[in-house]
Amino acid sequence: MKKIFLILPILLGACGTIFSGTTQTMTFDSNVKDVKIYVNNQLVCSQTPCSIDVDRESSTMIVTAKKEGYKDGLANVKSKINGATWFNILFSYGFTTDFTMGGMWKYTQDGVYINMEPENMQQAEAKQFRKDSKIRAFSLYNFKDLQLEAATHKNGEYTKALAELTNLNPDDLHSLIAASQTEVALAHKLTAVN
Repeated sequence: MKKIFLILPILLGACGTIFSGTTQTMTFDSNVKDVKIYVNNQLVCSQTPCSIDVDRESSTMIVTAKKEGYKDGLANVKSKINGATWFNILFSYGFTTDFTMGGMWKYTQDGVYINMEPENMQQAEAKQFRKDSKIRAFSLYNFKDLQLEAATHKNGEYTKALAELTNLNPDDLHSLIAASQTEVALAHKLTAVN
């Protein structure tokens, strides 16, 4: 019986590392293809879209996107405490393991989408770029709610707001949303990104 009580803390320890690992798969995409992605000044992807495993850390991840003819795009991805780590409060061994191995942390998002702005845009191009950026941002952040309204053919607040941004009627939007597997696919369809 004493052996069970000695082994139990070891089995329950390091929950963040055991259940989540020390890396996190991140996807990177943008409104133009073949963008190079740098994470904390290290090239991690030579062309978007791409997915890579990154080491989880306590610091903010700085993402830089580069492509000739475009201004550099920037995004910050914050880190937070991995929920599985809270199981280690009673076991200092597990907490220490998670802390040193990176299992204690988790990035707040699994994907990064960067709008690349062309250099030397004319005024009309800049206006269209800002409009497309708003449409992409709205569809990326509200995809789940848009899917729900499309599935029920409900013209709710999300569909109405997107219809106003895109000048498309709600029925056409419902069809586009239903045909989109991901939020990025919807963003690309709405702004004619191939």
